[in-house]
Amino acid sequence: MSLWGHSGHSGHSGHSGHSGHSGHSGHSGHSGTGAGSGSSASALATTAEGIIGFWDGTASRSPKVRDGGWDDFTRLGPEFRAQVMRHEVARLFTATKAADGKLGLGFATHAQPLLTLTPPTADQLAAQLKYVRIAADLRADRMAEILTQMSDLPDFFAAQFFLTPERKKWTLTLMQALYDAVILPEMRLKLFVSAPRPIDFSTQVQPVLSTPPHSAYPSGHATESFAFATLLALLNLVAQGEATPVQRLVTHLTGGGTATDLMPFRLAARIADNRTVAGVHFPVDSAHGALLGLSCALSFAAVAVPGKTALPTWQAQAADWTTDFTLGRWTKALTDGGWQVAGVGGIIQIDNSAAPRSLLGQLWDHAVAEWKLDL
Repeated sequence: MSLWGHSGHSGHSGHSGHSGHSGHSGHSGHSGTGAGSGSSASALATTAEGIIGFWDGTASRSPKVRDGGWDDFTRLGPEFRAQVMRHEVARLFTATKAADGKLGLGFATHAQPLLTLTPPTADQLAAQLKYVRIAADLRADRMAEILTQMSDLPDFFAAQFFLTPERKKWTLTLMQALYDAVILPEMRLKLFVSAPRPIDFSTQVQPVLSTPPHSAYPSGHATESFAFATLLALLNLVAQGEATPVQRLVTHLTGGGTATDLMPFRLAARIADNRTVAGVHFPVDSAHGALLGLSCALSFAAVAVPGKTALPTWQAQAADWTTDFTLGRWTKALTDGGWQVAGVGGIIQIDNSAAPRSLLGQLWDHAVAEWKLDL
């Protein structure tokens, strides 16, 4: 079952139907009544003529102009809920490029960047071409995964968590909002770098799918899959009573997590690695894309959860990633690879204690309530 369709994901050319995960294929939202078709409109017109009698236009009901809060949000169709949340999250992140070429991920009104990345040079990418060649030996085994992941990531996470519209409607809406928040800086950073793809270096790469026309770095699949893994892991922690989910998850990723804790990240890493197997990405694309997804999802959650959150900031240089991409190597870089910015200067404090719950915050609360029902 597809929760939403990422059509053209390999080109990020528009994830059509991404917000329509609950099966509302009709934009007018008539849920199968047939209203709006020629024959039904005619039937409705003659029925009305036969039953209403004389009417001079006088109102018989007294509706109220409502406040546009959570209750009104819940009455919207899924497409329109997605559009409202897209507006809510569009201002969370900014993408920047400094004069020295370093990339920055800015966050809301905070001056300190969440993430600083030094992108790869062409020579550094060429040196990783050997890993693309080695990974190609896995194509036969992973072809079904590669092709499915071009158009669908959530179904793979649904194999770990109960992600049906009936059980997780607000979780799916939250995942949609996260995707909409992440794709904006992701694509802007890609344009800033415009890094060549493996096929640009050799005709012998022979990728098994059409190479996307935008930058290899950072990997979109890595960014989005690690963002989803982070969000779902955080919801799971909160549902189990964790009061500081961001800090706890960072602890899990930096050596304190069990195999079960890391399962969504093992999936995200495989999704990312499959793009190298397919011949369209380099390992460093995935390593830094994963860091981008983690950083975006942690901060996304920080503005949604009630209370205070100490949000870590990160930095990474492409020159430091000279091997293939695995989750073990990635978490080791988080732990002792110098990626986390040390000290007080490496923490952004988010405080939602006094502020009224935002629409995103209320969406988060309802998603958590869904997870608690599964415990």
